[in-house]
Parts: sequence; structure tokens; C-alpha cells
Amino acid sequence: MNENEKAKLYNSLMSQYITVENEISSVPKLSLEEQMLQVDATHKQLYSPQNQLIVDNLKRKLMLIEGEAKRIQLG
Repeated sequence: MNENEKAKLYNSLMSQYITVENEISSVPKLSLEEQMLQVDATHKQLYSPQNQLIVDNLKRKLMLIEGEAKRIQLG
């Protein structure tokens, strides 16, 4: 893969990364009232269990994108 192709792929990956970050931002968080009702103050949940799964999956996507971007930079 030549440098121009690498640059295009890297830009595409960064665009995907931003899209996934925006998806994470759009996942509804628990209200402050719901957060205050949590018993364990050391491990506050920001999301409902369903939304936490969504966020976790999206964060995995971010890690995959990061890994691919690093691979392109190094290779």
C-alpha cells in the first residue's frame, strides 16, 4: 500500500472514529437523580444496563479502529 492509500485509509478510520464517538455521546445517560440513588458510590453507573452494553460495544469499535490506525502508521 503506498503512502497516498495509507493516508486515505487513515482519514477514513479517523472519520469512523469520530462517528463512533458521537454515537457514544448520543447514548442516554441515567438522570442525576437515578445516579444519586445508587448504593455503591465508588462505582457509579452512568448508563442503564442496556445502554451500558451499547457503550461497551461502541468502545470496542473504537479500540479496533485505533489498532488499525496504529498498524497503518507503523507499517
